[in-house]
Amino acid sequence: TFTSYLGRFTRRPDLDYYLHFVYPTLRVLRCYDKQFHNGHLLIVLRKSPNLEVLRLHSTYVTGEHLANFHNLRELYICSSKLEALHIDELLAKRKILRMHLTGATTVKRDMDVVLQRVFPQITEMRYYDDDEHIATQNLFNTSTQTLVNLEKLYCKHLKDFVYTLHTLRELYFENQLKVVDLFKLVENNTHLENLYIGTLYENFFANAREWLCGLTECLRKQRERKVALSMHLNMPQRVVQYVRQFVVVSLQVNNLNF
Repeated sequence: TFTSYLGRFTRRPDLDYYLHFVYPTLRVLRCYDKQFHNGHLLIVLRKSPNLEVLRLHSTYVTGEHLANFHNLRELYICSSKLEALHIDELLAKRKILRMHLTGATTVKRDMDVVLQRVFPQITEMRYYDDDEHIATQNLFNTSTQTLVNLEKLYCKHLKDFVYTLHTLRELYFENQLKVVDLFKLVENNTHLENLYIGTLYENFFANAREWLCGLTECLRKQRERKVALSMHLNMPQRVVQYVRQFVVVSLQVNNLNF
């Protein structure tokens, strides 16, 4: 793991120097160098063909040559020149367990098509609106029905498509949530085990007794539910203690944990 251009200040060699050597046993490479390009990746392929984890932060990487890493299992790339055809080739040839693509792509509509093909295989997904988008904003709205195996979702803001999912077991988000939307999430996902709410205001619990009773009744009606729902709240400690005490003492709920 290195950032080659620190060499200007630490008198370390730059990127090209390291790529002169052969690393046949190298399994993980993390390179944070904006000048890293496809030619460098080809050199890495020849000298470290057994890479399993690759993390690149670059301006010029397009994804070319990635499909030729036979043992690649995890890929993390931040680039402004990603090309859909190379990502498509990679996904067609290799079984990637984890992939994180950020930055920009040459034609977003083409990347939509590539991602739609792998959506049925995805079990865990993260998206962050603060990042530049590699696909169009309409991707999720037109492809939600293909996320048939999605179990874990991590996001900053809940988009409309989240409320149409039915396979979630774990959900983490940071934006505010209305009580009616909370009910909808729980009703649609009978296997939901962990709900992490990153940002809430105290007024969310202004009518805590009322909506907790409604949530409890909703859980009791779910005949397919085999596990308890645990809610993890990023709230002031005194508020969480109040809710926990209310659930345990007043409701004696067996299917809801805080």
